[in-house]
Amino acid sequence: MDLCNAPFGGIGGLVMPLLGHGRWPKNPKYCAGCFGMLRANHGGAEVECSLLFADVRGSTPLAEQMSPRNFNRLMGRFYDVGFDVLIDCDAFVDNLTHGPGPSIGAPGGP
Repeated sequence: MDLCNAPFGGIGGLVMPLLGHGRWPKNPKYCAGCFGMLRANHGGAEVECSLLFADVRGSTPLAEQMSPRNFNRLMGRFYDVGFDVLIDCDAFVDNLTHGPGPSIGAPGGP
């Protein structure tokens, strides 16, 4: 379910990105326009959130035993699954890298 009223499919899905309301890369359930407005008009608000830092235990020894290409593919699959789970819980994914980076979730998620 999309959480933004911008049309992401059909004719609207073709036109809205041209108007700055395409899918937002950090959570494709929202449009970029929603967050552009927030960025331009931000204020001091206290917002409850959760941060997730995931460390893949044993990844360094595993990487030493694999080719860089195969390790990159393996970690890519890990991050793809993680991204999908976070988006399904309405999280905003700030950063998914093979290094440190937070993802931010709204309160009340699983």
